[in-house]
Amino acid sequence: MVEFYTGKMKKQNSPIPKKLVYLPILALIIALVLIWPKELQQPLYLLCLEDDNREGQAIFQYDAARDAWTRLFNGRSFTQLFSTPDDSGLVLTENLGQGKQTILWRLGQEELFLFDESKSTAGEMSPDGRILVLDTVLSNRTELLLMNSCQETGCQTTTIPGHPVWSPNGMRTLIESDQSVWINPASPLRVESRPGIYLGDEIGVAESLLFQKSQQSPTWLTNTTFIYHDIDFDKLLGLNDVLYRASIDGSNQKVADVENFWDMDSDLNLYNYFLISEVFPNKLNENEIFVALTAFGIEGEDSHRIVSFNLENQESRTLLESSSYILSEVSADGHWFSGLTRVSDQTNQLAVVSFQDKDVQIFELGTIFSTDQDWSINGETIIVLSKEAFFLIKPSANQIRVHHYPENINFCNSAVWGP
Repeated sequence: MVEFYTGKMKKQNSPIPKKLVYLPILALIIALVLIWPKELQQPLYLLCLEDDNREGQAIFQYDAARDAWTRLFNGRSFTQLFSTPDDSGLVLTENLGQGKQTILWRLGQEELFLFDESKSTAGEMSPDGRILVLDTVLSNRTELLLMNSCQETGCQTTTIPGHPVWSPNGMRTLIESDQSVWINPASPLRVESRPGIYLGDEIGVAESLLFQKSQQSPTWLTNTTFIYHDIDFDKLLGLNDVLYRASIDGSNQKVADVENFWDMDSDLNLYNYFLISEVFPNKLNENEIFVALTAFGIEGEDSHRIVSFNLENQESRTLLESSSYILSEVSADGHWFSGLTRVSDQTNQLAVVSFQDKDVQIFELGTIFSTDQDWSINGETIIVLSKEAFFLIKPSANQIRVHHYPENINFCNSAVWGP
C-alpha cells in the first residue's frame, strides 16, 4: 500500500453521454503513465522473509506504478541480491539446502550458475559488469570471476592478493595489498615487491608498485588520478592520518591531514583520536572530495562527520555531524550524497546532500531494519528499508513516499533497482 492524499468528487447529474464521460478519465490515465517518474517505472527487487517461509527468503518484484508485488522464482529461497552496474540484471545467491549457487538473471533468463560452497559473491562487480568479485576462504585475497567465460564445466577465475578498485572507465585497477605481490606473474621477469598500492590491469593483474604503507583502499578521482590514505609517523598518535593525491605515474602530493577538518584548539579537549574513515569523489568536480571522519571521545560520545574538501584551496565545510556512524552512499549520476544515521532507538534520519550546491535535506524515518540504500540508475530516487515499509525518497522534489509491505511479508532486508 502506498500512502498518498486523495480528494472526493461530488456526484451530479450530467447530460453528457457516458462514452464521452470516460474519455477524460482515459486521458488522465494516459497522462499519468506518461508523466510518472521514470525511476518509479524502473522495477524494484526486494529480498524478503515471508510469514510462512522459515527456510529462506524470497525475491519479489515491485511495480510502483501499479503498487503491485510479484513473487519470482516460486519454491526457491535466496540469501543475497544485488544488481549489475547498469541495472540490466540481478546477481542472486540461492540457498540449495546442501549448498548454494550464484545466478545471473537477465531478461528473465538465468545465464550463469556458480556452485561452490567455499565462495560467495561480495556484492560487487567491475563498472562494465564483466567481472564478479567473490569472497573466498583465503585470507587477504580476492577471487575475480570473468562473467563471459562461464561454461557448463565452470567459470574462469583469477586470484589477486588484495582488493581491486576499478577506475571509472573500468580499464585499470588499484590493488591494496598487505602482503608481497608478484608483478606480472605470467612473465619470466616477474619480481616480488612489498605491500602497498599496486597499479593493475582491468582483471587485477599487478603491473607496478605505486606506493608502500597505504592504510586504506584508494579512491579514484579520474581515470588517471586518485586519493589514498596513509599514516604520518612524525605526528602524534591519533593526529597522524594523512590524505595524498596521486597519479598512476607514481607521483603524489599531500593534500590534507585530520587537522584540516577539526578545531584543534577546542576539539582536543573532547576527543583523543581522530580518524579519516572514507573518501568519496565529487563526480562533478575532480578538485573536490567528501571525507567521512570519526573522533573518539575522551569521556563523552564520539563524533562522526561528513566534510567537503577542496583539493586546490584546502577549504573544508562540515555538511553532516552525528554521534552515531553515518552510513553513506553516492548516487549513480554523482549528483547526490546520502547519509543514514541513527538518532534514537525509534528514529533514524536520511540526510541527502547536493554535490552541486551543498544543500542538505533531512528526511525523518522510522526504525530502520536494514542499512541498505540504493539509488535509481538516473540518480533521482533512493530506496531505504524499515521494519514495516520501505521509503522512496526523491530529493530534487523534497518528496518521500512510504510503501507498506503486504500482509504475507514479515520484513525485507535488501532492495535494488533492476531490469
